[in-house]
Amino acid sequence: MGFTWALWGSQRCHEQVLDDLGGALRAACRMRDGVKPPSLSDGCVNLVYVYNLVVFGTCQVTVDAELERARLARAGVGFVPHELEAAALQAEALGASIDGRGVTVGLSQGRYWKLYRGMHAFIRRRKATGHEVRVVLGHLCFAFLLRRCCLSSLSALFRFAEDMGPRRGRLWPSAIRELKMACGLLCLVRADLKAPWSEVVMVTDACETGFGV
Repeated sequence: MGFTWALWGSQRCHEQVLDDLGGALRAACRMRDGVKPPSLSDGCVNLVYVYNLVVFGTCQVTVDAELERARLARAGVGFVPHELEAAALQAEALGASIDGRGVTVGLSQGRYWKLYRGMHAFIRRRKATGHEVRVVLGHLCFAFLLRRCCLSSLSALFRFAEDMGPRRGRLWPSAIRELKMACGLLCLVRADLKAPWSEVVMVTDACETGFGV
């Protein structure tokens, strides 16, 4: 079936093993893209990404028990998962740092510095292929999902990646400026899960004058 489908197949196999276990590991308690997230008031919530499993909950004993159930089930079908980490108020998963005390989610130190130094390498060299810039943009878009307003700082980098493709060329001044802005914004990338919901829905779009409409 080709490597293109390998990631999808691994994800679905992992989800099926957990679905068969039921309880807090079933699909109804899973965080997934495009659907309303389950509530912690109903018990534990699980997040699956290929061979990674994260279990959220308000009781340490319950979370550890669900992780152990998952470990035994996955070992029983031949999965070789990552090392198991006990439930804690502070943890790292998928490049994110989860703070249960402050109830915030930010970038892990490892992901932060890797991305920061990678962008500074481009700024120093001032040359890159479009494909290399596209890789950096992928990491930036992932990071900026925690503070989506930061995504509005990216424009010239996308155009450079599209125009250059596999060719190497000198980074445009506008692209270098956006890399510098992104480096400065990384320290602000954090989501406060305690923040109240806004009752006002705001929608803006770009226009030729540069202001939101």
